[in-house]
Amino acid sequence: SDKEVIVRMAAIDGLLAPFEAIKKASTSSDSAVLKAAERIDLSLLQHVVIKFLPRLVDGVIDESLLVQEKAMAFLLSLLREGFLDEIEDDNLWSQINNRAVAPDTSPAVRRDALSFVLEQLEAFDEGEEDSDEEDGVAAARRRRGKESTSASDSSDRRIAQRLDAIASWCAVLLTDGDVPIDHIRVERSDYLVHSLRAMPENRVLVTTWSAMLRAIGDDAVALNGSGNAAGDRVDVAKQRILVQMMAAAVKAEVGAVGDSSLFENCIDPDVVAAEAAILDEDEVAKTGGRASTKNASADIQHENLSIALL
Repeated sequence: SDKEVIVRMAAIDGLLAPFEAIKKASTSSDSAVLKAAERIDLSLLQHVVIKFLPRLVDGVIDESLLVQEKAMAFLLSLLREGFLDEIEDDNLWSQINNRAVAPDTSPAVRRDALSFVLEQLEAFDEGEEDSDEEDGVAAARRRRGKESTSASDSSDRRIAQRLDAIASWCAVLLTDGDVPIDHIRVERSDYLVHSLRAMPENRVLVTTWSAMLRAIGDDAVALNGSGNAAGDRVDVAKQRILVQMMAAAVKAEVGAVGDSSLFENCIDPDVVAAEAAILDEDEVAKTGGRASTKNASADIQHENLSIALL
């Protein structure tokens, strides 16, 4: 029976194991690990996944946070491997996506849920290869002290478009129902900022101040999941979310080297706790438990932030 947490954990662990083995092999040079991964045929899981998908999706709202984290990680792996391409049940998608801004879960679940959402957003598919190439060229120019204004502007534009896509998705979610526009919980978007900061590949979205300001200034029309205009009410919510995300990003960046208690009276306590947990995880991952050397780079970030705001 799966009434016990340990049983639910073991079941998801078993399903997740082959995905983890392949992921491990992608960064390993161990011949035994590589050979083991080569023998794995993920397609054999298709029938099991389809049969138990509703139960697996319920895992993201399980009473146990550990089960939630395992279930969310597994569903993200399924999405990336194409197992969910033919799933058209909007309720299942919504149940997973909504965890990205849920206050009753862990930072790890919110981070993976946001990754799940980003996989669905067109802005994160377009020009991916060009993006990598441009970033490489920009890095080379920085080393030579010859970074061009046009390259910087292109990068800001791409980041602004991605921020707009995230804010549009969040606005559609938060305006669902009859909630008055002034009562929409835009502060939930703080979770998005904290999750993006916890993703090395996406942290730049909430630390490039000029791009964040650009996203706010562009005032683009909010789009729904079908790519159509979502309406004036969602447009208003999206603008408020972008401003809220900017404020949260500033607070998070300053709080990274300051005293987080400075913000405890102006941010939801759950958000403060979530950011603290993410910062702790990031610090251990980056330093391996050694003393941090991030103050110098943080000073540069603060200088860039001041310049952008001015």
